[in-house]
Amino acid sequence: MNLEKIENVNDLSVLLTWMESGRVIVATHNMYDERSGKGWVFAACNSDYKLPPELKDRFEIFTLKPYDEETYRRVVVSYLTTREKKDKELAEYIADKLSGNTNSVREAVRIARLSKTKEDVDFLLSVIDKYSR
Repeated sequence: MNLEKIENVNDLSVLLTWMESGRVIVATHNMYDERSGKGWVFAACNSDYKLPPELKDRFEIFTLKPYDEETYRRVVVSYLTTREKKDKELAEYIADKLSGNTNSVREAVRIARLSKTKEDVDFLLSVIDKYSR
């Protein structure tokens, strides 16, 4: 579950009630059914600023550190060679070009999907650099 993507306040309210009391009331066709039970909630979010404080208070929050440059390179190369089926040399080239400038593996994937050669990578990065400022 990605908590910050839950936009319906009622859904967050149901989750909060269940976490607080272990029960949920399900309403269908003017009938109400109360259900109860124990469970665990594991969730992730990219940003918790939209979450109500009373909900955040019920979680143990762990904040992951960003990748350092070497870890970023390893993750990108592994992902691009395994999942995107890119040549290791090209994957390493992309990782080297992006490390230090971003921590986003998704950005490396976007570049890889649009590139077949090192020249393609250089061209894309020059276009991104030129038009993203």
